[in-house]
Amino acid sequence: MAGPIAPPTRMQLGRIKRQLATARRGHKLLKDKRDALMRRFSALVSKARRQRETVQKALSAYYQAMAAARAEMGQAAYFAALCWPGPPLTVETGTQKAMGAVLCTLRGQAPPQPALCLETAGLKERMAQLCALWPELLALAEMEENIRRLGREIERTRRRVGALEHVLIPDLEQAQRRIRMQLEENDRANNTRLLKVKDLVLQNAHKR
Repeated sequence: MAGPIAPPTRMQLGRIKRQLATARRGHKLLKDKRDALMRRFSALVSKARRQRETVQKALSAYYQAMAAARAEMGQAAYFAALCWPGPPLTVETGTQKAMGAVLCTLRGQAPPQPALCLETAGLKERMAQLCALWPELLALAEMEENIRRLGREIERTRRRVGALEHVLIPDLEQAQRRIRMQLEENDRANNTRLLKVKDLVLQNAHKR
């Protein structure tokens, strides 16, 4: 929506020109930011896809091995071997800024292998594999959360670019054209008045 009609003065025209130049610079900077964010977003999506495939492959192998162990040991012995609670899982969280987006960081060491009621070699090996997968799960969680955060920042930046491109800059350009036309019209009117005054002066001079 256009603002109130600016008074047709050269001072106002200069102010509009400065605002327009600032808006155009801001528009370019925001477009550059949006493009950089989208490149980072795309790279992170590809990286997360590869990480997800790695984690899913490892988890699939783990679940298959545990299912085989359960079938071999029997349900009662299997659950008896896993009756002890596992060690606590620790996660260190943090943040880092990237082009206006606040990204998260997740860090954690592989937890120690939990004690088992029954020292079954196959189960111990499977549990060790699961514990070693913990940092990979954290890395995947960090990537997926940052994909969401980057997506929100891209959308905010896109809205700001659109507001400048489709609202503010056109309004300022329209105001600039309106003031210029009014100033030109005023100049023509002044010139006409001056010519009339000149003609009157000449006519009076001839009469004398």
